[in-house]
Amino acid sequence: ILLWDIEHGQLLQKMVGHQEVTGAVCTWEPAFRCLSYGECTLQLWHPCATARAAVLNGHTNLISKAEVSWDRELALSWADDSTLKLWDLKERTCLRTLRGHVGPVWSAHVDWSKSKALSYSFAQRSLFFWNLQDGSNTEIFLEEEATRNLSAPAWIGGAEVDWESDC
Repeated sequence: ILLWDIEHGQLLQKMVGHQEVTGAVCTWEPAFRCLSYGECTLQLWHPCATARAAVLNGHTNLISKAEVSWDRELALSWADDSTLKLWDLKERTCLRTLRGHVGPVWSAHVDWSKSKALSYSFAQRSLFFWNLQDGSNTEIFLEEEATRNLSAPAWIGGAEVDWESDC
């Protein structure tokens, strides 16, 4: 992972750890923190250092993405192994594995304040609403008629949620 000072066009830091990186979630406020993900692992990085603070193991296939709540020190990752995992970044442990998808989990969205998440699987054309506190879920099958004419790229971005709405 390369961190750049965009304003000055300078490489600030190079962090080496993954053989294959899918992406990273980083923040500078109040201090630099970064969680990278890729081939089956998440890696937590020390502030402004090239050494990893921790390697979080648990997924058995490529991790698609992760969302992080830095103030709660929690992360939710989802992967091609059909699972989502809730991580405690402070203790560096997996709190819960969320199962229910068949095939890769394509996308997810988290409301950290309500401990809820939504995930989507293209393979089964289903949305899952998760309670992150107990791991329970509600699956909603999408009607084939409604999704028949949509191409795969239309689904890759996943779904957004208005958590404030009663609908």
